[in-house]
Amino acid sequence: MIRGRPIRTVLIGVSSYANQHYEMLLRQSERGETLPVAAAIINQKDEAAKCERLRSLGCEIFEDYREMLDKWRGRLDLCMIPTGIPLHARMTLAAIEAGCNVFVEKPLAGCLADAEAMCAAARHANRMLLVGFQRMYSPATRRVRAMLQDGAIGEVKCLKTLGMLCRDDRYFGRNNWAGRLKAGDTWVLDSPFNNAVAHFLMMMRYFAGAVDRDPQPISVEAELFHARDIDSADTAAVRIRMPGFAPIMFFGSHCGRVHREAFAVVRGTRGEVRWEPYPVPGGFSERVIVRRAGMPDEVMETGFWLPLRATMISNVCASLRGEPADVCTGEEALAHTRCVQMIHDSASVRAVPPGFLARDEKKGVFSTVIPGIDEAMARAFEEEKLLSEIGVPWV
Repeated sequence: MIRGRPIRTVLIGVSSYANQHYEMLLRQSERGETLPVAAAIINQKDEAAKCERLRSLGCEIFEDYREMLDKWRGRLDLCMIPTGIPLHARMTLAAIEAGCNVFVEKPLAGCLADAEAMCAAARHANRMLLVGFQRMYSPATRRVRAMLQDGAIGEVKCLKTLGMLCRDDRYFGRNNWAGRLKAGDTWVLDSPFNNAVAHFLMMMRYFAGAVDRDPQPISVEAELFHARDIDSADTAAVRIRMPGFAPIMFFGSHCGRVHREAFAVVRGTRGEVRWEPYPVPGGFSERVIVRRAGMPDEVMETGFWLPLRATMISNVCASLRGEPADVCTGEEALAHTRCVQMIHDSASVRAVPPGFLARDEKKGVFSTVIPGIDEAMARAFEEEKLLSEIGVPWV
């Protein structure tokens, strides 16, 4: 436990999504909760302003994260790792070996073997391994789980999520692993359910029971497709069945024509819980609505995105100080990785036939789309069926 002083923190990366962790680190530093002692930034010329800001706080800048960890070995409390999926395991293992607790971005890793190795290393070193599944840090998530366990909406019949997050050519060209099963020799399994909408799959799995172990047998039916020239899935419909609980259904695609933020429904015999995104200046937020027969709706704000990120890093710091806080541990996040691996083990990724594809252009940027996928996914979600079960012709 860390008491009576700021948490000595190092950060790996500040660009792209890592900018969110950079901002979180600065906010906690301003509050006196963290002390940024070092950062590994490979593109220092591109991020000159951030490097200058960190140096002004006494933070040492490195090009290589391994050199940084070696120099600060044994003197660190926390390493923040907001890098790409292929780097999570190797960076986490290096940080734990250097004596750090770790806060790594979701998903935990690209395959179960890597994720289990990370958790084993943390247990052996008696270090905390926390994962950036943001909704797991929300009080609303913990409240809903307790309500479901108490039977507030009766017997749960289905947990389902749908995310139609449009992604253009820039998204899939931004690195060497987007849309890929592997990057070199490292498993990635990039897909809507292991990346953009992974938060919801993790949360639905959390609602379905204990996440530190999976019951056996679990059955998975998966329909995985790629419309783009990639080898992993950009479109998926999945049904996961666990003994003694309702099915989890996941629907997601990056190839729709209408961007629709992810949402979810837990349907029970006497009510339902709905996650509903809504627009706010500069982005969107989200509310959870609990509807029960004969009772007024209960509405909870999740704080998505920025307020929840603030809650997340505050909870990470509180847990390092030994204070009770809602976090997502590596052991919990293993349940998500198990689901992802079982999805891929159950089905191969198939190409959508060219005759069912189109290329759309918006402001000079192109996207590959599947005409009709928006309507098909919405129908499958409502009817709680796979795409093949509603007669989609290319399945």
